[in-house]
Amino acid sequence: MASHYEHKEDEESSNMALHYLEKCLEAASKGNNTEKEGFICHKIGLIYLNKKDYKKALNYQLRDLQIAKEIINDVWNIV
Repeated sequence: MASHYEHKEDEESSNMALHYLEKCLEAASKGNNTEKEGFICHKIGLIYLNKKDYKKALNYQLRDLQIAKEIINDVWNIV
């Protein structure tokens, strides 16, 4: 549902995309789906970047980066 709204430029569509992505993020966090959580953070960050809310955009992108680092560390510890 969020992908329908995230590609539109108007404020209402951006807000709807954020609404649905926040719900997805909550579900991914509760379900311990780390990869999805990172992907969703990235998408939320891009929306905030388009809205020129650079602080929020950076926070979500940094959260995505931290998750990616954790995944990589987990993979390397297994090998």
